[in-house]
Order: sequence, then C-alpha cells, then structure tokens
Amino acid sequence: MKTLHFRRMLREVLRTAKNLPTIPEILAIMQKALQDENVSTDSIANLISNDPSIASNILRLANSAYYSSSGTQISTVADAVIRIGLKDIGRLVSVMAAIQSFNVAGQRKDHNLFWKHSICVANASKYLSTRLPHVFGVKEDEAYLTGLLHDIGMLVIDQFFPEISKEIWNEASSGQVLLEEIEMAKLKMDHGEVGGKFLDKWKLPERIVTAVSRHHQSGTVSGRDRGLVLCIYISNQVCNRNGFHGWSGKISTDIPAEIMEELGLESDTIEGMIAHIQKAAEQSEVVISLANGASSPARG
Repeated sequence: MKTLHFRRMLREVLRTAKNLPTIPEILAIMQKALQDENVSTDSIANLISNDPSIASNILRLANSAYYSSSGTQISTVADAVIRIGLKDIGRLVSVMAAIQSFNVAGQRKDHNLFWKHSICVANASKYLSTRLPHVFGVKEDEAYLTGLLHDIGMLVIDQFFPEISKEIWNEASSGQVLLEEIEMAKLKMDHGEVGGKFLDKWKLPERIVTAVSRHHQSGTVSGRDRGLVLCIYISNQVCNRNGFHGWSGKISTDIPAEIMEELGLESDTIEGMIAHIQKAAEQSEVVISLANGASSPARG
C-alpha cells in the first residue's frame, strides 16, 4: 500500500470506519464526576456499577495482592472504591476503558508492553504536574490522561493500516532510526499527530489533543499548550531512559539541557519520577492482566 497520501486516507478512515473505537462512556462520565470536590464514594461506585465489565475488574483489582495485603475479600464496588481510593479510581477506570477500546487492534505491537509504557508515562506526567505545578500549569488528571493516550496513534496505524504498519515496523526494528522519524519520512506525520486526530474524534479537550499530537515535536509548541506538551515529552523520555519503553527499537531518551534549564528541572525531581514510575510499572501489570481478561491477577 502506498503511503504518499496517508493523510487523506487517515481522514477517510476517521470519517467512515465502522469499527473505529469510540470514547468509552464511563471514561467521560468519570472524568466529569471526579472534578466535583464533593463527589461521594457511593456516587462513583454507582457510576462504575453501570459498566459491568469495568465494575468486575475494579472489584477484582481491589481483591488482588496489590491492594489486599490483609487478604480480606470484599464484595461490593463501593468497598473497592474505598480500598483503592478516589484519587486512583478514576485513573484506573481510564486505563481499563482505554485498553478495552482497542482490544481488536492490529498485530504489530506487543500490547502489554505498549500499555505498560503508556501507564508509566501517565504516572510520570502526573508526578511532574503535582511536583512542579507552577512550571507546567497542568492539572494532574489532565496530565495522567494525556500520558496514558500519548502513543494511541500507534494503535490506530496498526489497526487500520496494517500493511503500512508492517513496513514501518520492519524498518524500525533494525534499531538504526527512530520510529517517529521513519513515520515522518513515509507518512509526512508521526504517530503523535495520528493520535491527536483520532482523539479529536473523541472530542477530548484541545490541550490534550495538542499535547498528544506534538509530544515528539515539543519545539514547535509555544504559549499555553507548551507546559502539557513538555510534561508528556519529559515523562516519555525518562520512562524510555529507565527501561519502561513501549518497544525494542531505537528509542529517544535525551532531554536537551535547554529544556531542563527552561523548566528549572533538578536531578532530584527526575529521581523522584523514576521511583514513581517503578511503582506504576508494578501496578500496571495487574491492571493490564485484568483488562485483558486474566482471571487471577497476582502482584508482580
């Protein structure tokens, strides 16, 4: 399949494809509900209970070794929300909903590795947004969701353009050229921009769409969107550098000194990120196994 007119083909797929993943209803509802500072545990539990698959997985997660150190079993979603905590529950629901939305994606990627990387970047982004709020100007849930979805364009290419995906991945597997550089050469856009156009169909906020689109092109973004773009970019680089990457080809890990200086980033902040990422990686294995239908997740 020729890649000369990929942008036009992508536009047509996003407009007409009948099997295009749609935004999980629970993701949108939960994001809105958790913005209410007075939201109750019972109301969140009721929202989760409206999606039997997510509810079952949240209950199983709460009873997994990761959360249930005492071994005491619980049987209600409300108790699961209490055990996991309101701060984490929305993020975990987002992860499970996103994974399930792409459960029919193509074959070029190791999806467990992909989602582990995505979850690690999401947690690293949340860490940066809370540690340096004055620098990035980003809300932690916004940072988390953007990090979670930053590479979603890879899955779009994989699912809807399998021949193009095969060609790109075969070349990238040599480890000589960065994946995004191969994409730009062949498609005139990278997976970030593909993902941004897909998420625009989900009607996610413009800042999230821009950050996903430009996370490999941070130098092209200025103004109010730059903080979120850099938050995702740095989180992605740190995850890659520390072995939490989404695939085994050539990987970008460096953070230019001028960006570190621009943001006033110190080594202790990066070290804190790494510890946060390591914990997220452990949790991610449990969450991914549940979202993929494993019956008895164990703590990694």
